[in-house]
Amino acid sequence: WRDRNPASVASFLLGEAEFRRLHLAAALQHYRDAIAADSQFAFAAIRGAQAATWNHRSSEAAAFIRLALRHPLSPRYEHFALGYQAYLAGAADSAAAELHRAIALDPEMVTAWMQLGEVYMHLLPESGNPDSLAEAAFAEAHRLDPEATNLLFHLIEIGLRRGEHDRVQPLLQQF
Repeated sequence: WRDRNPASVASFLLGEAEFRRLHLAAALQHYRDAIAADSQFAFAAIRGAQAATWNHRSSEAAAFIRLALRHPLSPRYEHFALGYQAYLAGAADSAAAELHRAIALDPEMVTAWMQLGEVYMHLLPESGNPDSLAEAAFAEAHRLDPEATNLLFHLIEIGLRRGEHDRVQPLLQQF
């Protein structure tokens, strides 16, 4: 962080705040600004990819991940970025495997738990109970970061699909 352009760090932090509140367009713009100020800020590129995906901009998300992977990353973020790249390509097994590797290195990596839930929600409906697998991943992310609104979206969706209105009500209020 000390080596980073202060404007880039400020934009990144603004992006984080907006993403956590599910202000997706604003988050994406802040991540873009962070990368524009420091094109080697790989972590901003990773988070920008997530915001781009939530904004239905998959080609921009893929470009962000390619940018991130061109730079040295810690092992957990390298596995995360590779998992995210596989997710964007629709390679469910590879995405889940890489995300599990990231989680094995850092069991408290909220973004990896959240993304693993996304893999189960969107790519792995053909085996097991994807709602249960996704719910477990999202619940762990929420346990680790209970104030992040973005983590609630699919937990609410799963609960409503099951008819668990009373259990979902507090999540809806927080959301």
